[in-house]
Amino acid sequence: MTTPKRKSSNLTTRTVDALKPRQAASESLGYGAGALEAQGKKDGARYFFRYGKPQRRVPLPDYNDEGEPVSLAEARTKARALSARFLELQAEGRDLLETLQTEKLAAEKAREAERLAAEQAEQAEPEKPVTLSALMAEYADWLEERGKIDFRDVRNITKNHIDGAFPELAGKPAADIKLEDVLFILQRLLKAKKRRTASKARAYIRAAYAAAISARMDAAGGELRRFGIETNPAAGVAAIEDSTRPRERALSLAELRALWQRINRPEEHAGPALRFYLLTGGQRFAQIRRATRADIREGELVLWDGKGRRTKPRRHAVPLLPEALEAAEAMTTPRLGEYLLSLTHGETPADGGAVRRAVAELAGRMVEAGEAAEPFTLSDLRRTIETRLAAEGVPLEARAHLQSHGLGGLQARHYDKHSYSAEKLAALKKLRALMTEPPATVASLDEARKAKQ
Repeated sequence: MTTPKRKSSNLTTRTVDALKPRQAASESLGYGAGALEAQGKKDGARYFFRYGKPQRRVPLPDYNDEGEPVSLAEARTKARALSARFLELQAEGRDLLETLQTEKLAAEKAREAERLAAEQAEQAEPEKPVTLSALMAEYADWLEERGKIDFRDVRNITKNHIDGAFPELAGKPAADIKLEDVLFILQRLLKAKKRRTASKARAYIRAAYAAAISARMDAAGGELRRFGIETNPAAGVAAIEDSTRPRERALSLAELRALWQRINRPEEHAGPALRFYLLTGGQRFAQIRRATRADIREGELVLWDGKGRRTKPRRHAVPLLPEALEAAEAMTTPRLGEYLLSLTHGETPADGGAVRRAVAELAGRMVEAGEAAEPFTLSDLRRTIETRLAAEGVPLEARAHLQSHGLGGLQARHYDKHSYSAEKLAALKKLRALMTEPPATVASLDEARKAKQ
């Protein structure tokens, strides 16, 4: 390699800009302290710090921190810094260029080690918590994977009445939870007169621990095994009295017909939703609210019933009457989404709380108008359908298959594979005929009250 011709004088911008390829100019940084050297290139000058005998060169950066070509003043500052470093290393018997190369390799190795460590940290799964809160969350996931509709309830109760109400208890290891801890959670709900919620909390905590205990002996137990649960702190908690007392309210035929008239009025915002609910046989609200247009197949609405102890949801097909399809269309006009039972034009599934409030308000207006003997709830409508169909002679098997309940027996699970489609359709037509008769008079309701007494 031929050394560029070099001019020795103090560098100026004009001198540097005038350099042609293979020309060089330099300025001394002091006796024995090296020099700043500029070399001419096709695309402009390059700067070096030159030192020693034989001469060695350290290239200076071509660009500054702002991404602009380095100026002569900036190059001079960097060269002086290297000169000071050169003199220090020379006193220690070390070479500047070799030291800089060693430091560069060390920095590259450090960056590579940091990169690998970051990748490993991303790939490595953090240690999962084994707290009460984590157990309840894992149990909710376990229910959801199996198609159980209670998983949302579990998450809500955990969020509102364990995590939110007792954060220290929620953060306690699940295996360390005692009977007294469970009672502490339930007592708060009972003091607030939330007996039904307390009963649910008791049931879900108990079920979560039972599932975790079973998982320890099950190869398919999954994430619940990691909690190491051996005892169930909720097993000894007594059932909460009156919280699960079944309601007995069923609308009379006159009340049902009056309700049908009400929900066909344009001013009833929840009217289409309630018509759809009734005309599909009063399905479990938590199941039917998740139904979308894609679940309609060959004139039937296909639901998946995960209720009970079954490990896989049961296919449950509900025949759709023309009036049910009309109600679904009314709910989604204009269409903003695919959900069938909706108060937001299909964008979101109907909120259970909103529908229950709408039913309660509707029942109140009917009582005031003399169309209902007493208030009723959404769940009372499901019971009403069963009761009214039974009164009309619809067989037990047809009613059970229409509402998908009471089918856990040996015969139903293993031997009776009849679809009951015709029977369910006939029952729905019977229900439609019952509802569409003219509503009863107030006098008939008075008679119904007397008969009840």
